[in-house]
Formats: sequence, C-alpha cells, structure tokens
Amino acid sequence: MNSKSTARSNSEGHIFHRFDEELQSLIKLVGEMGELATEQVREAGKAIKKGSLERARSVVNRENRIDQLDIAIDEEIHRVLALRAPMAKDLRILLTVNRIGSFLERIGDQANGIAELALFLFKEDSSDPDKRLLSGIPRMAKYVIAMVEMSIQSFKRMDIELALEVIEMDRDLNEQFDTSIRSLTTYVLEDPRRIGDAVQVVLGLRSLDRIGGHAKSISRQVIFMVKGVNVRHQSVEILAAEIRAGSLG
Repeated sequence: MNSKSTARSNSEGHIFHRFDEELQSLIKLVGEMGELATEQVREAGKAIKKGSLERARSVVNRENRIDQLDIAIDEEIHRVLALRAPMAKDLRILLTVNRIGSFLERIGDQANGIAELALFLFKEDSSDPDKRLLSGIPRMAKYVIAMVEMSIQSFKRMDIELALEVIEMDRDLNEQFDTSIRSLTTYVLEDPRRIGDAVQVVLGLRSLDRIGGHAKSISRQVIFMVKGVNVRHQSVEILAAEIRAGSLG
C-alpha cells in the first residue's frame, strides 16, 4: 500500500472510530432519558398511592428535563447524519434512537398527567378520596415501570428476546386495565355522585396503559435495530415464533 492509500485508510479508521463514539454517546443519552422517564412514572404512582402532593409537584417540575434530553438527542442525530452519512446498521441505530426518544418523551408526558391527577385528587383543602377509587393505579404503575425498565435494558443490550418479553407483557397489562375499569364502574354504580372523580381516574389508568404501549413500541424498535425487520404490525404470536426459532430476518 502506498503512502497516500495508507494515509486515507488511517483517516477512514479514525472517522469510523469517532462515529462509534458518537453512537455510544447517543445510546448513553437514551439510557439517561429512559431512567428519568421510569423515575417519573414511579414517583407519579407513589404520589397517587401515598397521596403525596410533594411527589406530584416534583414530577411536574422535572418534566422539562425529559424534553431537554429529547431535544439533545434529536440535535445530535441531525449532526451525525450531516457529518457522517451513516449506512446500513449504523443508520438503523440512529433511526431507532430517534424513535425511542420520542416514545420516552411521551412516557414523560403521561407520567406528568398522572402527577396532575394526584394534585387534583389530593387537594390541600379537601379530604382524601376513597382508596377503592384509586386501587388500580399503583398496581398498574408497578407493572408498567417494569415494562419501561426492561425495554430500555433491551435497547442497551440489543437483546431481542428481552424486547419480546416486554411485547408479550402488554396483553396482561390490557387485562389489568380492563379489570380496573370494571372495578371502578362498580364503585361508581354504588354512588353516582362519585362519577366526577372516577372520570379523572379513568384518564390516569389510560395514561398507564399508554405508557405500557410505548414500552412495547420501544421494544419493537429494538428488534428493528438488531434485525433490520419492521415488526410494528406483526402479530405477537408470529413474532415470538420467529424469534424463538431464530428465523426472524
């Protein structure tokens, strides 16, 4: 190899090394955003369970931090695209990071909505609501927190089997949501005057259900990133069979 070829090869190697560092930096940002989003859901759930206005206000005050991370990820992706012109798997990673950032931002929004529900229900100048009214929220919150944590871990590890596990959990979450709604309906039928608060709780339950749906979407993006196969509209049964048989992609 002549001196010009050697110089060009060294230069390309340096560029690829820099690009790898930039990808790792983006992955780290997503991890940070995922941890913050998970903590927001956890604290919002505790605000409901414990009737804590302080926790609820803390969630609302931190929402801006998630938005800032979402913007930082978006800006870094655009910078990398402009400077590196990535191809194939590297481009898939960037696309996945962009989409996952959007899902995490939505999780933060839903957590904020649950915190605002706590502020509505546990007003300082009123008595606390009946515990039966809120019984479904802490249980669902615990479940969706696990889903979000697992989806972020699947991204960090590029683990499609863990991603599949999150996707499969969504069915149980839907059953929990339906059970909570039935219980809430029974509660309201006992005294129709409770319907105002019950409507607000339904919105909180719906927020938790959506958080689980976003965790599922993150997991589907992880599979796309690793395998290069768009599985957003693939049935869970077929997806599970293909992953476990090693035939996906």
